[in-house]
Amino acid sequence: MKTWFIALVLLPGMAAAQSSREEAWLWCARQDAGIPRETQIIGCSWLINTGQETPQDLAATYNSRGVARAAQGDRAGAIADYSEAIRINPDYAQAFNNRGAARAGQGDRVGAIADYTEAIRINPDYPQAFNNRGAARAGQGDRVGAIADYTEAIRINPDYAQAFNNRGAARAGQGDRVGAMTDYAEAIRINPQYAQAFNNRGAARAGQGDRVGAIADYTEAIRINPDYAQAFNNRGAARAGQGDRVGAIADYAEAIRINPQYAQAFNNRGLARIGQGDRAGAIADYTEAIRLDPKFANAYNNRGLARADQGDRAAAMADYTEAIRLNPQFFNAYNNRGRVRDGQGDRDGAIADYTEAIRLNPRYALAFNNRGAARSWQGDFHGAIADYAESIRLNPRDANTFNNRGMARAGQGDRTGAIADYTEAIRLDPKFADAFNNRADARSALGDRAGATADFREALRIDR
Repeated sequence: MKTWFIALVLLPGMAAAQSSREEAWLWCARQDAGIPRETQIIGCSWLINTGQETPQDLAATYNSRGVARAAQGDRAGAIADYSEAIRINPDYAQAFNNRGAARAGQGDRVGAIADYTEAIRINPDYPQAFNNRGAARAGQGDRVGAIADYTEAIRINPDYAQAFNNRGAARAGQGDRVGAMTDYAEAIRINPQYAQAFNNRGAARAGQGDRVGAIADYTEAIRINPDYAQAFNNRGAARAGQGDRVGAIADYAEAIRINPQYAQAFNNRGLARIGQGDRAGAIADYTEAIRLDPKFANAYNNRGLARADQGDRAAAMADYTEAIRLNPQFFNAYNNRGRVRDGQGDRDGAIADYTEAIRLNPRYALAFNNRGAARSWQGDFHGAIADYAESIRLNPRDANTFNNRGMARAGQGDRTGAIADYTEAIRLDPKFADAFNNRADARSALGDRAGATADFREALRIDR
C-alpha cells in the first residue's frame, strides 16, 4: 500500500507548475483508492485556492471535496461544498445527488428528495438518483413511491443489484414477501457477494415460516461478511424460533461482540435466556438494552414480564407503565399490567387495562380471557362468560379459556354447560388436570359419582 505522508508536507508549498496541478488533481479526484480522504481534501483545497480552474473544473473540485468530507462524517461541510458546486454549475446532476445523500444522512429527507428530484430533472437517466430518492421515500413511509423509483432505476440499469435489494425491502414492508424474495434473488444473482441481500432474503423467508431457509441465508451473509452483526442477530431469532436457544444465544452474543451498542440483540438474548429459565440473566440483558436505548418500549415490557415471574410486582408495574408511556398503542403492555393488578387484587384497575388492550386490538383473545377472569372474581359471571365466548371465537384452540368459562357457568349454577366446557378443554389438552378436577366437581354436584370419581382419579394421575 502506498503512503502519502511526504505529499502532505509538500502540497501546501506547491508552485503553480503543471506537474503540481496534475498531482493535486490526482489527489482531489482520488484516482488511487489508497489516497487518504484528508489528502483528497488538501488536494481539492489547493486547486480551489489557486483561482485558476475553469468554472466546470472548479465545480467538480468542490464536489470531490464534498465527497471526501462526507466520507469523514462532516455532512455539514460536504453540503456546503456541494452547494458551491451547484452555484457554479446549476446543471450539475451529480452534485445535487450527492447533496441529497448528505441531507438524508442528516435526517432531512424532504431536502434530500428535493435534491434527488433536481438531479433527475437534469439527467432523467440517472439510476443512482432514482435509487436514492426511493430510499428517502421509503424512510418517509412512502413505499409506493419508493418502489416506483427503484423500478425506474432498474429500468435504466437492469444490473443494479442495490436497487433490486431496496425494492425487495420496500415490497417486504408492504407484506409482499413473494415479490421481495424475487427481488432479493435477483440482487444475489447480479452480485453473489451481496451480504445484505442474503440477510434480507433470510428475513423474508423467516416471515414465511421457512426458518431453515432463513438460517441458510443468514449463514451465507455471515460467510461473506463475518462482522455482520444484524445477520447474527437475525440468525439467532430464527434459531430461537426453532427452539435452539443455545444456538440463538451464541448468535446474539456474537452480534453483541461485534456491536456492543446493539440494543435489539441484548433484548433478544434476554428472551432466549427467559426460555432457558434464566430470569436474572434475562433481566440483565433487558436492562442493558434499555440503557442503550431508553425509548425501547419492548425491552421495558419484557423486563416487566421477567420481574413479574420473580414475584416483583412493583417493579413489573413500573416497567409496564414506562412501556405504555413510550408507546401508548402497546396493547401487550396493557394486558401485562392488567395481570399484575389482578394479582394485587386491583380488579377494577386490571379490567381497565384489559379493556384498553382490547380497544387497541379487538382481536386480542388473551385480553378477553383475562378480563373474563377478573370479572369472574368480581362475581360478574354474565360479563365473564361474554368475554370468554369472544376469546373462544378468536382462538377456538385455547383449552384454558374453555376451562375458565366452565367455572363461570358453574358459578351461575349451569353445571351442564360447565361440564360441556370442561370436556372441550380436556379434548384440546388431555393432560389438563384442573379441567378434570373441575368437571369432577360439576359431575358430583349433579349426582354423577362414578363420573366424578373417574375424573378425580385422572387428575391425580396427571399430577402424579
